[in-house]
Amino acid sequence: MAERTIRLEGDLDGALDGDHLGDLGDLTLVDRNELSVELVPATAPHPDADPLDLPALPELEAARSVTVVNHPRRQPVDLDGLARWTMLRRVTIQGSVTGLDALLDLPGLRSLELRLVDDLDDLPPLDEFALDHLAALEVDVTAGNRLRLECRDLGMPKAAPDSYRGWQIADLRSGSWFDRRYRLPFAPWPAESAQAAKRAFSAAEREIVGADQALASEVLDRFGAAVSRLDPAPGPSGADDVRLAYDLLLEAAGLDLPELVVDDLFRQTCRL
Repeated sequence: MAERTIRLEGDLDGALDGDHLGDLGDLTLVDRNELSVELVPATAPHPDADPLDLPALPELEAARSVTVVNHPRRQPVDLDGLARWTMLRRVTIQGSVTGLDALLDLPGLRSLELRLVDDLDDLPPLDEFALDHLAALEVDVTAGNRLRLECRDLGMPKAAPDSYRGWQIADLRSGSWFDRRYRLPFAPWPAESAQAAKRAFSAAEREIVGADQALASEVLDRFGAAVSRLDPAPGPSGADDVRLAYDLLLEAAGLDLPELVVDDLFRQTCRL
């Protein structure tokens, strides 16, 4: 039987209620050994925001494989909720997360993949798991080097291509790399809009360095007009992303304005 993948995206609270659950068909007929779930929760652009909890999804929690997708340098997703998914054998994590120690509550976990994870501080030592396969790609360089040493100490072989046995650790990234690539809050936008927003931000950043409040307001007005013509991320997160960009621009200008003043500037200059 072919593997069936169920993807839930956006606000995951109530994602399996009512009509949406009906759209997925009769899940009681799905072999849980063939069920893969992909969770893509909507997160805020602020990396220091309180972690986002994964809601209970009892209809899916007997799956054998789950992927949690976020972007680096955004509100982290708290993985504590995965402790309910006790039948998991394969977990893939992408982007900013916390609560990696919850993976120890998964007795059948044999494969762990980490992609673009910018903070692995709370990942327990590998000898506390029973992994057959570990992949760590484009993760924090310090954590990646630690994982490589642990794999060697455990005698785990390097993975062959397309294999789910052994370890693969590659393309490790520094904190400054994550900052350059992902500190701007436009990663969830459609690709063309994201690139245009980044170009508008770069132009505004060059103009605003050393500006006083009057000039900064003019720069923000031009930036707000430019991004307001673009197709943003769905829902309220598009406006939230632009609001964070205002904070970053004012930081570049060296201006420490009260939040109410910045909010007022945002309302006056952004049309999202």
